[in-house]
Amino acid sequence: MFSLRVLLLWALLYPGRGNGDEEKIFTRPGSDFLIPIRRHLTLNHTDTERCDWITWLYKKSSGLWIKIAEHRNCHLSYLRDLPNTRISENGSLIISNVTPENDGRYSVIIYNSTGHHIQTDDYTVHVEGNVREEIFTRPGSDLLLPIRRHLTLNNTDTRRCDRIEWNYIGPTRYIVPIIFLHWQCRLKKYENKLFSNIRLSENGSLIISNVTLENDGIYIVYLYNSTGGLIQTDYYTVHVEVPVSVPLLHVSCLQNDSAEISCRVEAGTKPNIHLSVIGGSQERYSTSANHITAIVESPGPWNITCTVKNGVSQSEESRAGVTCPEESQSEMSSGWGHFLSSGVVFVLYTGLLIFMVNDLRKMKNEKNRSERSTRRRDQMEMEMEPTYYDDCY
Repeated sequence: MFSLRVLLLWALLYPGRGNGDEEKIFTRPGSDFLIPIRRHLTLNHTDTERCDWITWLYKKSSGLWIKIAEHRNCHLSYLRDLPNTRISENGSLIISNVTPENDGRYSVIIYNSTGHHIQTDDYTVHVEGNVREEIFTRPGSDLLLPIRRHLTLNNTDTRRCDRIEWNYIGPTRYIVPIIFLHWQCRLKKYENKLFSNIRLSENGSLIISNVTLENDGIYIVYLYNSTGGLIQTDYYTVHVEVPVSVPLLHVSCLQNDSAEISCRVEAGTKPNIHLSVIGGSQERYSTSANHITAIVESPGPWNITCTVKNGVSQSEESRAGVTCPEESQSEMSSGWGHFLSSGVVFVLYTGLLIFMVNDLRKMKNEKNRSERSTRRRDQMEMEMEPTYYDDCY
């Protein structure tokens, strides 16, 4: 008697003489298909010890392998995890009326009557119609997550209406099992403050109006027919993104070669800020909603990177390489800078004053020359005039 664990171990160690490659099978909900056994086996015999041994395994993309059927000692047994599966006369796996639950990986392990492993075949089944779509949007926009098939939602006979279930998983794995349920021709909305802006359209699609950051997450819709059979599952991942602000990087040199480095963005945004300082030691960080400040206490240079991320695909970055001078050099530099700055101002004002004085002196001299010239001209004109005598004397 071999346990399932031993069978799996044998399958890994002895891959057998199968086709060697995993075969992909594409199908649609409601169809029938067969996963074949690729060799002739002895399954029916009067002596049960002469029958070959088949084990069928199934695994979802994110699950564990489970045994769904086994033919051993000429006897067939089922585990009812997949009720729409059965084994054919030669050991092939038949799946009838496919549902999204049949999507996944299948493996068949074959042993002869003596228990020797002779073959392993692997298959991946893709049930088309299972949508896994990523949607990127921004706050304030409107969004529709569609139902991708025609459903019966309005009928006089409530037993003939199809069923819709909308579910939600938040970024922090916060799960809301049902947001909307349309069942027996009636719509029921499960009250939740996160989804006050969500409604269902006439055909069952989900409409999100005036999108907010709280609408970010995974939305799952399950579709059932009127008899309760699952016919389709669709997944939508909604990313609500805000435009990323450009980070403002500021460095202030302190005493003893230390520095205060600050990375901040505009107020009112909710970004993910990361400040990286390479080359410093004894860093002390302080954070708030819109900025990060670090104190580094060793000589530079420091390679500084300030990154702001928003959502999955958007980011902005500022970089700088900074060296702060020693304290004495800093003070000297500051003193000379102040002195030179004052000297430049003094020279400018002195030059301006000299220019104004010279200009006033020049204007005064020109005015004096003009007055002297006028007096001289008047005198010459008086000397040149003729002299008249009165004959009456």
